[in-house]
Parts: sequence; structure tokens; C-alpha cells
Amino acid sequence: MKTILKEFNIDNQTLRGLEVKSEVKSDKIIVCLPGFGRSAVSEKKFKCLSDLLKIESIPSLRIDYLGNGISDGEFKQTTVKNLVYQAKLILNTLKDEGYKNISVVAHSLSGCVVSNLIESGYLFEKIILIAPALNQKVLQRYWFTQKLMSPQKIEINILNYTQYFDESLFLNEMNRDGKMTKNEYINKDYFLENMNKKYSDILINQNTKNQIMMIQGLKDASVPFETQDFKPENLILIENGDHDLERPDLRSEWTQKAIKFLINK
Repeated sequence: MKTILKEFNIDNQTLRGLEVKSEVKSDKIIVCLPGFGRSAVSEKKFKCLSDLLKIESIPSLRIDYLGNGISDGEFKQTTVKNLVYQAKLILNTLKDEGYKNISVVAHSLSGCVVSNLIESGYLFEKIILIAPALNQKVLQRYWFTQKLMSPQKIEINILNYTQYFDESLFLNEMNRDGKMTKNEYINKDYFLENMNKKYSDILINQNTKNQIMMIQGLKDASVPFETQDFKPENLILIENGDHDLERPDLRSEWTQKAIKFLINK
């Protein structure tokens, strides 16, 4: 198997990824989708999965959305709608190339992307959701309260944030442009799009529990397990797991299980 740079033209911008391609024609591929502001190309957990799939002679594709990693574009234009648009183009291209059995591994915000794809009628062989940020309605308010109270050095968690939450301040902030993430500016469109969304409802209503595996760290401060109201039968809980699940000791608790799930072993 060989690794190649994969490029997709999306509205005159180039989205890039790394494909581990089989020299023998295969109709099966695993697509890795990163979280908010992340890179599936460079993150260790996706590289590890790709390497393990390579041992099983299964192709994989790790992509970076526009505005992230090795892809072109502006991060500030990120919305779930835009990410779904990009994912659809990628999936359609893969199908045209002969990949009929597509599975997906999605981290954090990409869980919302996968939910929308399912609602749109896209069929996946298997789905792995890593710390999916599905309950945006709760998460947006939780994250806002954390940021609001940080100057006062008050520790905000998912169990106490409602004591400090102010809906009017929250709505004002959601309508403000020029917000900044850890490394980038982002338009208000992303927040307005998601502040009342529960993407978990799509998965619950679609009855997809058997084909989905969820992997969740119990010490995830970004997307706490308490926000997950969709719990598939295949659920792996990592006792000391954080949001990224990148550390080798944490990866060792879930990667082999994920591979067995993806290849039906």
C-alpha cells in the first residue's frame, strides 16, 4: 500500500488529505474527519488508525477541512453546513472512484457532520464517533459560561455551569462578529447555526445504534459525557480519557477495538 496526497477542488479552493491506497483494487475505505479546527492528516490518533488499517490491507483517507491543516481556505468561514458540503463532495468522489463500502471515523464537531450526512441519506458501512459534540445547545452555553467566568477564576464544569449562565449575555455574544478561537477568528454564523441544535436527535431517530461505535473520555472537559444523550450499544468509555484521546496510554484503550469494529472482527 502507498500513501498519496489527495486533492479536491471545492469552489476554486483545494481541500487536501492523505490516502493510504491499496495496490489491489478495493471497494472499501475508511474516511477520517477531524474535530473543530483540527487536522486529521497530522493528528496521531488518525495516523495510528491508518497504520493499523494498512496492516489489514484496508485503504483510508484522512482529510483536513478547508481552513485547516494542509488545506486552503479561511477557517473563519467554518459552519457545520459548509463542512457537510465538503464531506459530500469527498464521499461522492470516492464513490465515483469505486469505493462502495465507506466507513467514517469522526472526532468532536465532525459527529454533527456525520449526523447531517445520515439525515441526507448517506449510507455508511460503519461509523465511529470520538467524543462527538452532538448536543450543541448545551455545549454552546457551557463553553460560553466557562469563558465568561474564567477572569473570576471560578471553575466551571458541566454540573455547575447553569448556576452562572446568563441567557441574555449569551445571545448578545452569539450575535457578535469577530470572535476568536484559540488560534483563529471565526464568524458568528457557526454559533447562530448551532446554538439550539441537538444533532443527537438525528441519530436517535435514524435507528443507527448497531452500526455506530462511540468512544468517550470520562475526563473530557470540552465535551463531557454528561452531554451525550445518544449512546449506541458499542460504547467505549475511557476512565482517564480527555477530549483528544491522543496520548499513547489512552490510544491503547480504544484503537484495536475500533479496528475490530471497522473490519467486522
